[in-house]
Amino acid sequence: MFSSMQQCLRHKIKCPNSTVYKNRHKDYICEICHSIYPTKKKLSSHMRNVHLRPLKCDVDGCSKSFGCITALKRHTITHLQRDQKFVICDYCDTQFRSKNALQKHIEICHNKLKPFVCQHCDKAFSRFDILHCNVFSFF
Repeated sequence: MFSSMQQCLRHKIKCPNSTVYKNRHKDYICEICHSIYPTKKKLSSHMRNVHLRPLKCDVDGCSKSFGCITALKRHTITHLQRDQKFVICDYCDTQFRSKNALQKHIEICHNKLKPFVCQHCDKAFSRFDILHCNVFSFF
């Protein structure tokens, strides 16, 4: 089939009547990066989190911005005083607020754990959302 979502999109634009990628629902395509989403809500979320990022960190010297309040709050923690208790990755010295977050980081980044396997092509992924994008390319 297609080795990437971008190849599928290019094919879809060139061959609009092809049945290779027929889908049960209407596709919503990002006009900026051409990513494909199954619902208008998911496209809106993508736009807000990736391209618009309206929530800015108000700490002096920090220029980061985010698409949702949860991500901004998570980021704000990085500005807390250094006497806060953090757990540190033995491999790369990255700091985490919880042992759970550290464990997930080690599994994905250092142990290369990829528990999500595509039923269509047998590729493995470290995150479910990446698997979902891959699966979507087969429809």
